[in-house]
Amino acid sequence: MRRYQVVTYCDECGTDEKMDFNTLAEAFKDANSYHGKEDAAAVYDYYTGIAYAVFGLVGQNMFSDSVKIVY
Repeated sequence: MRRYQVVTYCDECGTDEKMDFNTLAEAFKDANSYHGKEDAAAVYDYYTGIAYAVFGLVGQNMFSDSVKIVY
């Protein structure tokens, strides 16, 4: 299992779980590729349960209440 997952959000579609990655750098690079195409993106760390906001209004609408979001 890979450690990081890119998650995006748009008003029309809601939350969309994208690809998984082994490194944080790969995940951030992929998340940034959605800038201008999605309203928000974050990288979720499966091990720690932390979501790192990349751009947009990343909030609890994208994750369960147990996920800590870091801006």
